Amino acid sequence: MTDRATFTGRKRPSHTRVGVLFGDQLARLLITFGGLGTIAAVLLVGVFLLAVALPLFRSGKISFDHALNAPPSAAGSLAVGSDESGCLAWFCNAEQIDVIELKTGQLLLSRPAVACGLENATALRTLPIGLEAVAGYRDGTIRSGRLGLESTFAPKADLPAAAGTLMAGESISVDDRIYLRNSNGTTTLVELVAEFNGHTSQALSQPIVDVDLAVLSGGPCLAAVDEAGQIRVEKLSSRRNLLTDELITSADGSTIDPQAGQPQRQFVRVTGLGDQLFAFGKHGHFERHLIRQVDKPAQLEQGKLLPEGLIVTAVTRLYGGSAFVVGDDGGTARLLFTTRSEAAAEDGLSTVVAKTFPPPVASRPLSAITTVVASPRSRLFGIGRSDGSMQLQQATNGETVCRIDGSETTNAPQPAEQLIIAPRENRLVTATAAGLNVWSFTPGYPEISLQALFGQLWRHNQGNDLLDALRDSDCPAGGNLCQPIHACPLESPDQTDD
Repeated sequence: MTDRATFTGRKRPSHTRVGVLFGDQLARLLITFGGLGTIAAVLLVGVFLLAVALPLFRSGKISFDHALNAPPSAAGSLAVGSDESGCLAWFCNAEQIDVIELKTGQLLLSRPAVACGLENATALRTLPIGLEAVAGYRDGTIRSGRLGLESTFAPKADLPAAAGTLMAGESISVDDRIYLRNSNGTTTLVELVAEFNGHTSQALSQPIVDVDLAVLSGGPCLAAVDEAGQIRVEKLSSRRNLLTDELITSADGSTIDPQAGQPQRQFVRVTGLGDQLFAFGKHGHFERHLIRQVDKPAQLEQGKLLPEGLIVTAVTRLYGGSAFVVGDDGGTARLLFTTRSEAAAEDGLSTVVAKTFPPPVASRPLSAITTVVASPRSRLFGIGRSDGSMQLQQATNGETVCRIDGSETTNAPQPAEQLIIAPRENRLVTATAAGLNVWSFTPGYPEISLQALFGQLWRHNQGNDLLDALRDSDCPAGGNLCQPIHACPLESPDQTDD
């Protein structure tokens, strides 16, 4: 017998209620729009990252501003520089020091070299950052000092009346002080610091041809080479007498005599840590000395950098203190640094050529390098050539930031005698026999490139595996890595300890 469904007294609805349909549609819309919003958010994050990262790959830009008449001290200048803003520049020779405004060329300050202790100076070196300096003189004297432009904030209440009406970028000299109006409305007080009344060394007797210094935690390290090829290196230390408040400076050093039969030394450089000294001869001969114990220097390497017939024309130390750029009259710049190696000198290091920067093909054959300058804030450096061309290079990956052929200036192309890179890397000044040329430039981010991201780059103190790979391959000096320099047998140099 079939069971029949019983009536429960409640009729079940046969259709979906409006509230359920509305909730279902609302959930579907929320899920759809939530998914689309998530996709859009991810895409926007990607767009934002691209907007931030893409400018890193932009190349540097440079534009010619104007030409100026050179101040008297630009002729035969021993050292040049600028203030931190790049609005002022100073030039120093053995007769006077001049400060000019780069916007108008106006001479703001002029000070005789006699009043600064630079009379009869034959060599002068300043640090890209700071005021520390060292000078060498005709009688073989070496003297430490301070040279450059020192900037401080000038309160509005302390401004003279003439400085209160300055427009942005303008400057005025009042009572041997320079007031510079900034773009944000503030005023900077700029003072010329030129004093060489510090430590004096008279260990050498011949005219000094080159000097260098490094600032260490205990005091500066000074080095000089004279016309006879003798090298003098000293490390200074200072302490203050608590009873008399007198600053007492002591010096330890030694004299490295030239070796018989070796080429004459012409350039001398110390590393930023003051632990190594490099000497370069006119035809590319180089020496490396360990000067951790400055009273007992030890020669570790010597070799030949240049092919026969070429002459070293410029040597500069890059930002960081352990790499050097050597320019020659063939137009090639070589980047040197020391790296760790098993088959190296006693300290486990050997000097290698990390990069070469040949002249542009269009500039040959008149493309000898006349000057090399390092940036005070990065591994950017500038090269000036005898045909009037210039280029800015990034040392780490070898990128050319910008190149100038010299024809863009209002003056006829002239060899660059001096280059100035402003501390903010926003202005380039070239001094030639025809006058000054002022450029505005933006370096961009030359460290960021496909080569830097995916290629091989040199770095200080690379491991042994890199050097082993170099020895097993024919890596040119201009390659991605580096080329060991051929070292010659060493002989113990004569040295005098003081």
